[in-house]
Amino acid sequence: MVSGQRRLIGLVRRAVAVLCFAAAALIVIRAGLPDRAAYEGVNVAGSRVAPLAGNAAPPLTGFTLGGQPFTLTAYVGRPVLVNFWASWCEPCAAELPALQALAQRGHVVIGVNVGEAAAIAATWLADRGVTFPNVADPDGRLAFSYRVRGLPATFVIDERGIIRRTVYGPVLTLSDLERLLLP
Repeated sequence: MVSGQRRLIGLVRRAVAVLCFAAAALIVIRAGLPDRAAYEGVNVAGSRVAPLAGNAAPPLTGFTLGGQPFTLTAYVGRPVLVNFWASWCEPCAAELPALQALAQRGHVVIGVNVGEAAAIAATWLADRGVTFPNVADPDGRLAFSYRVRGLPATFVIDERGIIRRTVYGPVLTLSDLERLLLP
């Protein structure tokens, strides 16, 4: 009798779970899913920006690792690849040669060093022969505005300032990076 009661309780639990799942599915189908840009985005100068493909890129302003003022808006009119990285991140180091080669081919590559002192990051890059601009983000403010979930994170921004692609994790080859920049 006890095993029969356990089976019955198990069946009732499964039936309740199926009903709850069905109710949730109906609610989502009826109401729809929320627009991520509505809760991840911010208003900047009257327009909505969000770190999602199809939205305007969040502002990217600060100082280069050498202390020079930097703003992403200086590159409007050209596609830009923005790469968030840190020197302790092995996948970031692995993709660095491909990023440097892409920059040497004339593409705009901007690095954003997250969570480290500018002097440490600048020395690390110089030791590896990196010449493309890198922005300091010692407090993670820029990474937060782009909702970076892990390093490395790469954003392809078109000539109008719209995010076209986002890649979390390393992009190890030059040909893969060039494909990301294709319209």
